Amino acid sequence: MLDALDGSGIAPEAVRHFVLGTTIATNARLQGSGARVIYLATAGFEDIPLIGSISRPHAYDLSWRRPEPGVARRDCLGVRERIDYHGHVITALEDAEIARVVDEVSAVLGESGNGANGTGASCSIAVNFLFSYRNPAHEASLGAALRERFPGLPVSLSHEVAPIWREYHRATTTILAASVRPILQSFITDLERELEARSLSARLAIMKSNGGQMLSERAPDRTAEIFLSGLAGGVIGGHYFAAAEGAENAVTFDMGGTSCDVGMIEGGDYRSVPQIDLDWGIHVVAPHIDFTTIGAGGGSIAYVGQDGLLKVGPQSAGAEPGPACYGKGGTEPTVTDANVVLGRIDPDYFLGGRMPLDSTAARAAVSTVAEPLGLTVEEAALTIVETVNDNMATAVRRVTIERGLDYRDFDLIAFGGAGPVHGAELARAVGMRRTLVPPYPGLCSAFGTVVADVRVEKSRTVAFRSETMVLGDIAEAYRSLEEQAVRELLEEGFEGEPVITRSASARYRLQSHEIELPVTPRVLAGTAVELVETFHAEHERRFDFKTPGHPVEIVRLSVLALGTSAPPRLPGLEPGETPEPATRRAVWFRGAGAVETPVYRRDTLCAGVTMEGPAVILEEDSTVIVAPDDRLIVHGSGVLEIAPARGARRAQRRGKSAAEDMVTLNVIRNRLDAICE
Repeated sequence: MLDALDGSGIAPEAVRHFVLGTTIATNARLQGSGARVIYLATAGFEDIPLIGSISRPHAYDLSWRRPEPGVARRDCLGVRERIDYHGHVITALEDAEIARVVDEVSAVLGESGNGANGTGASCSIAVNFLFSYRNPAHEASLGAALRERFPGLPVSLSHEVAPIWREYHRATTTILAASVRPILQSFITDLERELEARSLSARLAIMKSNGGQMLSERAPDRTAEIFLSGLAGGVIGGHYFAAAEGAENAVTFDMGGTSCDVGMIEGGDYRSVPQIDLDWGIHVVAPHIDFTTIGAGGGSIAYVGQDGLLKVGPQSAGAEPGPACYGKGGTEPTVTDANVVLGRIDPDYFLGGRMPLDSTAARAAVSTVAEPLGLTVEEAALTIVETVNDNMATAVRRVTIERGLDYRDFDLIAFGGAGPVHGAELARAVGMRRTLVPPYPGLCSAFGTVVADVRVEKSRTVAFRSETMVLGDIAEAYRSLEEQAVRELLEEGFEGEPVITRSASARYRLQSHEIELPVTPRVLAGTAVELVETFHAEHERRFDFKTPGHPVEIVRLSVLALGTSAPPRLPGLEPGETPEPATRRAVWFRGAGAVETPVYRRDTLCAGVTMEGPAVILEEDSTVIVAPDDRLIVHGSGVLEIAPARGARRAQRRGKSAAEDMVTLNVIRNRLDAICE
């Protein structure tokens, strides 16, 4: 990042805003490189993180292993205290008990080699008491004692990290926040020092998982809110270009080296969810942009499974050693290697020519799966690309169909380093309207972090029942949440008039999960009966039934304070004629074989240019593929539109090749896997 800043040629005094989207917290969890966590809980409940949930993702899979909870049993310590669900103290937290717990933590730190003063960064403390969201007094008292005794040790309190009901969800979120907090704190401190050394006066902001921003000094205390920081920027960047092109309904498709992130824009906006699950039962309770991630990227490894079928991912070659064509020692075939073999990626223009690729190594790697399948190297490469496309098509269908939406009414916004290579073929396979490729697609996520609004979401666990509900009490709770949210907006530098929206999580009594209801000012000005009727109507809309006589419970109130700003205006393209191609080369397509294809530089394309496929569009950070029978239109905004050519009819394939049979088998396998899940 600093190399990019230094090489930009921008004077430090010209930088008004510096915002970072980072996956450092995500990677720390995935790689198990976070700090050792000492978990303190109400005595008798210290095993909750290890016990977890009784449910399983696959009921009959005897080989399934429960994911690591992020804390060892020996580090789970009980504290003698108890608060009930009303917030009343049952067992007081005595000073003697606080002293005992602090001494026990000191002993654990000594055993770990951290030292009793806790100055090292290899340990962190998480405190999670029963019903602390109703009465945080005990957590606050113990937290103060721990911070005084161990000033160099991060202490995460559940009522600060995740003040919500469901103790297990609160536990996993607090443990995660404690685990990644030291590495995030160290990273931000180093970055701030480097920026200061460069005389950069702009304040550093960190992207939040919900699409907002926060000042860097607040980030370590709110780690759970930025856990998917690096992924949120892509959805926002895709939303910007969708809005610019008038695409009210779109799917954002961000394909990089390791994963593919698929987000949803419906009715002109994206939505956030109150929690995500990192693995089965490992919850992060904090607002996040709603998207799906699968292990499908340029570095995804292709291999032949025990069933004799080709599989792609989720294993990845990463960046080190990376695909075989990188020349860093990798030998396993990847999606990038397949695209090099097919002529879709130019080995001499990768990263604008700064990183030449080894096409011979790519062919050698792909041949390792071609031979056992009885395919040519090119057929195997096509099969790899089509298999990963089908994997990603499943993700696109999931984010639409599971929400009751028809993906045929959606556009695909393709970006990331590999997104434009696969985007048009993916959209065609799914049956979407068109593919839109933003300018500089490899930088779309970074652009999204810049244009993101300031966004603060606050929620509170409550216990309102329809029989005794008083609307005035609900309105008062909302006022308190709004004050907190607006205060944070001001602290994060927003000076305008925020936009406030409210929602409530409600359910029928004895249901275990709730649904989100929008709560408008009109609803708050009405009666409690009208609010309950709103729930009945929404429940019927979603699940096709309602139970009017059954009690309704509201268990959480949420407020979103949005500090909007005018989005930047990017320079448009001047109109012009279609340029001469920079070169021509053979590119492989299914049903057509090797086709002599014109290759263009994207910076030579003018507004209004229209061309029929096939074509390859080169740029420094990505490659755009236009297949035969597709049409490319260059918009004045710089966005490329790819859609099936008007009136084009694809020839019906008579007699399938071995490679086509393999693709069909892989499609069937993927569909069966989805059904079994």
